[in-house]
Amino acid sequence: MQMPGMTGVQLLHRIGELSPDTVRMMLTGNADQQTAVEAVNEGHIFRFLNKPCEPEVLALRSSRASSSIVWSEPRKTSLQDARW
Repeated sequence: MQMPGMTGVQLLHRIGELSPDTVRMMLTGNADQQTAVEAVNEGHIFRFLNKPCEPEVLALRSSRASSSIVWSEPRKTSLQDARW
């Protein structure tokens, strides 16, 4: 992933350091196998999506990402306390 100053994988890793509970997804038009492996292993992403990505697919993945927060973080919130 090409970005000025750092790669997308470095950005995902940094976000994980600053905000470990943030669900991270990667949407890229430059999807080689090495980038995908690094994104998963170093960026700890929830989903890896290729461009072009259908809006319905992106919406579904985003919805599942937000749902995973409630299910994976019972110590921070319960389903009864979740605010939608």
